[in-house]
Amino acid sequence: MDIAAPLQTQQVPAKFALIVDANPQVSEALCSVLNPEEWSIVHAPDNRSVLKLVEAKPFDLIITGAESSAKKISIF
Repeated sequence: MDIAAPLQTQQVPAKFALIVDANPQVSEALCSVLNPEEWSIVHAPDNRSVLKLVEAKPFDLIITGAESSAKKISIF
């Protein structure tokens, strides 16, 4: 009887976050707070990019900056 080697599993982040801000310092700070083992983080520089991303997949958390206002473009 062959003994199978144990499967090595790689932990996959269970949550998806979208960070919307052109400021790299803000994105860097948020990435240091959100545990990469729990969160898969996607960055978007502007509202147009966000619209394309959220149409493609759902996000558990979306963090926006002061410059990423829905007033700039109509998304509805």
